[in-house]
Amino acid sequence: MSGPCSTTTVWVQFEDEQGRLSGTKLPLSTLTELSAETILQYYEKRWCCEPMFNQLKHAGGLQET
Repeated sequence: MSGPCSTTTVWVQFEDEQGRLSGTKLPLSTLTELSAETILQYYEKRWCCEPMFNQLKHAGGLQET
């Protein structure tokens, strides 16, 4: 394991269609030159496909990988 690593943390809450706020989320990035907005855009793109990967993993019996 290597030593300490610099990160950027974005403290955020999301609002649903009814105006209710989600719990606090703390996305992290080791790319410290990115703005908070860019980090959130990257997370948005990543998480839209995560449910599919989770479903494929569990349906294919790959829970341990």
